[in-house]
Amino acid sequence: RFENNMFFSKAENPNSPVVYLAQNSDDNEFINNTMHRLTYTYFRNKYMIPVVRLEQYTYDNEFRNNILHCTAARWSTSRVAVAHTNWYGFYADSTASTTYTMEYNKTGRNNYQVTLGTGCLATNRPPMFTNAAPAGFDYRLLPRSICINAGDSDSAYNDPNGTRNDMGAYGGTNSINFLP
Repeated sequence: RFENNMFFSKAENPNSPVVYLAQNSDDNEFINNTMHRLTYTYFRNKYMIPVVRLEQYTYDNEFRNNILHCTAARWSTSRVAVAHTNWYGFYADSTASTTYTMEYNKTGRNNYQVTLGTGCLATNRPPMFTNAAPAGFDYRLLPRSICINAGDSDSAYNDPNGTRNDMGAYGGTNSINFLP
């Protein structure tokens, strides 16, 4: 079980996702994680960059209350990060030999060979992190984020303050604490 973690990748290879489930990677649970892919190029709109890739013959994997995000950074005298629109949130190699549950996740609007379940936000609208890479590594959500109180409404997933689950690593019953 992977719960309340930060998964981060700066890989330039478009075939290197942040989370990769190879064949026979079964019965994994990804609950309240933030998965961010930072790339330093746009690949000239040539490649679709996956954040989570499910290889064929992976069974019974669960993704719930996660944030998947991809940012392209352009380097000049100052760091500038812009939303990368040419990416996949979830990418499955094959639908016939893969089973999964995907509910209450914030992902981009492009997902390949997957069926998003209840409560998923498939939009390129950014999750509104406090200060994400490349400028910083503060992935707490700003108050105006669409991911606030947007996670699973089952009370088993509530935030420590008793409110509905926030998506991402800082939400849920075991949310991580941020130390400045």
